[in-house]
Amino acid sequence: MTEKQIQNYIWEKRKNFADLLVAPQFQKVNIENPTYASPSDVLYNMVINRYEKLWDTMNEISFFGCEVPLTEEGKSTMRTDFLANRCGNDGIVVVELKRSDQTARQAYTELLAYGSYLRTKFTPMSGDDIIYVLISPVGERIVEQATINTLIYDNNKVCLLIPKYDDGDINTLKLELWIPDKKVFEDLSYSCFNRENISVSKIVWESLPDEWSPKPGEKPTPEMYNRLNKVSSIAAQLMEERGIHGFVYCAQLIPEFAKTGFDMNAIVLAGVNPYKVARERFIFDIALNCPPKLADRINKNGVNMLDILPSLASKAGDVNTEENYLEQLEETWTSKLDEIGYEILNSLTQTFERDYISKEHGEFTWETLLDNSEDYLSDNLDIHLTGVFRQLFFEYARIDYKYIRTHSDKELEDFPAYQEGGIPYEFIDMVNSQGYVRMFIERLANPFLLDDYFLEEIKTARFKHSLLNINKEDYNK
Repeated sequence: MTEKQIQNYIWEKRKNFADLLVAPQFQKVNIENPTYASPSDVLYNMVINRYEKLWDTMNEISFFGCEVPLTEEGKSTMRTDFLANRCGNDGIVVVELKRSDQTARQAYTELLAYGSYLRTKFTPMSGDDIIYVLISPVGERIVEQATINTLIYDNNKVCLLIPKYDDGDINTLKLELWIPDKKVFEDLSYSCFNRENISVSKIVWESLPDEWSPKPGEKPTPEMYNRLNKVSSIAAQLMEERGIHGFVYCAQLIPEFAKTGFDMNAIVLAGVNPYKVARERFIFDIALNCPPKLADRINKNGVNMLDILPSLASKAGDVNTEENYLEQLEETWTSKLDEIGYEILNSLTQTFERDYISKEHGEFTWETLLDNSEDYLSDNLDIHLTGVFRQLFFEYARIDYKYIRTHSDKELEDFPAYQEGGIPYEFIDMVNSQGYVRMFIERLANPFLLDDYFLEEIKTARFKHSLLNINKEDYNK
């Protein structure tokens, strides 16, 4: 059966498209206790929730175009198989048909190109205004992973329908929704939340006393903290816009430092470094059965691009043996965070008389930043989550609060991640809180090992100024 036959049949049946759809069985991971909710389980359930909404859309779409040329002057003509809209709702549905799972590999590139073209015609159209539908057999793992990646990390509305029919009979055509295997989510989320894989850019700028920071002997005013929180809030918007999954906050050295001449103000931008994650995932995958020769090479030279993209060996094996491009990309990724930080500060600190302030920056991992004394000696202000961190924060909160509402005090003793006093009555009081958000980030990295000491430190915020509590006897030793 050809793509053309399937295309014609769907177009003929467009008014009864819902009759071609096979109702799916949506099954979520049963999370009995939020303590044991791994990021992969929560992500999986989030995607199933999105699929349920998308499925409702699939049953209500109305086709208004078939084999539509999308022409741009000076470029080759693109053709999308179908265009539709959602009955009673805003948005355009772009449908691409692929007969072979080999050609399906190209489909997402084409789908996103169609969406980009439509957005130029209906400027300013948001990404949420387009739903991408691929009708194709599933056989290539790259197609499955692309579907999940674009759903979770690109936040696009996309679904994959698998065509089924009997003995080549077009009249038996049915379309089944592809529901991902939970294992795919373990692959995607593994290592993403490891402290060492979260790269950090910390940019400090001059104190500007009485404007951004207190004068010696004085305390910061609420207006100063409000300004700093505005800086981090706008930085978070830019991080979201550029697809960075992480968090950002401003910090100010405690007032005792105002007389030292140190720069008092800082912005901390953190994001998941995809190259570090890829390296760790590769090591994890080969750990049990790693050939001695490969182990020796990795010990000497580290993981390189040939390990992540073996197909490079066909024409660029020597190039990637001589240079470790993966390592270079790991090290330079933080420049994306630097760029956002400098852009924000250059813009928000300008005045009628001033167009420049002095700035310096340092690069860390989240692990090394937490061990840095400046973290302990600063007032760390509102923290803003972006991308998948933000999505998971809200979803974990939904699960947690539901669990608390439906269980007794006795049952809640088995919920150590949020013990008594460790969660506010209203969720709004948890948003942007340094203590709660830091605990959440730790929970993502290791949901089972939030030890009591770490939990107590976060709850009481003792980590903030612990270095100031050194008694005189200890200091004089």
